[in-house]
Amino acid sequence: MDILTYTSKVKTFSESELQTLLVNFQVSCKDLLANIENIKANNLDAEIEAAANSWVLTKALDKHLESKGFRSSTLLANLQFGVQAINTMIPGVEKLVRSYNTKIWDGKLATLRQINILNLIEHMDFWLNYTRNVFDVLLTINLNKVDPAKYLSAHDSKWMNGTLDFYKQFTVDLMKGSRVMLQTLEKIPDVEVSEVSLDVLESTSGKANIDLVGRGFGIHNINPVFWIGLGMKNINLARIDNMRDKNQTYAMKISQAINRRDGVNDPQIDRQIEIYQEKIARNEYTIEQIIKSYD
Repeated sequence: MDILTYTSKVKTFSESELQTLLVNFQVSCKDLLANIENIKANNLDAEIEAAANSWVLTKALDKHLESKGFRSSTLLANLQFGVQAINTMIPGVEKLVRSYNTKIWDGKLATLRQINILNLIEHMDFWLNYTRNVFDVLLTINLNKVDPAKYLSAHDSKWMNGTLDFYKQFTVDLMKGSRVMLQTLEKIPDVEVSEVSLDVLESTSGKANIDLVGRGFGIHNINPVFWIGLGMKNINLARIDNMRDKNQTYAMKISQAINRRDGVNDPQIDRQIEIYQEKIARNEYTIEQIIKSYD
């Protein structure tokens, strides 16, 4: 959607909720990076890469990255770099958020840079969530040799396939490094968001100083009502629980893969994974219900 429509949908929320969300991202990055290092330390990276080569979605991502000049790295290394880029970018975004010295953010009063900050945060949230799903599928393919089309729920399959192009494009943005994106964000002027100000900026400096990522505002089919107001605190708490449970599940699947490679069977880990997956499903339902209650 265009920036004026996006801005009109941003409702009032507190700065502390924004900071909580960024802390959530840091925890997610830390856990994902730890799991990637665990995969590499236990020499499972070749197996994960083989799983990636058997899945249409990850093959499409690999092909896209190669077409953009990223030919020398494995998919695992590329995703690791993307997670590190977000992790490095978070302190810079936090600093920009604090620089406004306001406890309440309001779409009606937000500047062009503030709207771009929100849009970037929404993009990071999407990318981390999508990447966690990619790791889940790759680990499961490696463990159980399943068809991703049969493993993923109809909802997840539709969501991942429907947003693949956006994921590929933003992955390329992250591969360019966090410094580039932060410097561009800092250059976006702190002016009001109006037709007049946007026309002036576009005529004098082009769209680069209007849209940081260059792909519009609000991610269609992903989370069109991301900034829904002060009730966002409840969603953030549920998201944090969900993210930690997912990353714990990945750690267990890695342990499971190590055990099976070494000829060891541990039914306790199998059962624990089932318990976490049931908990994740319940939590995702809770998040959906919270969002609906604020519509």
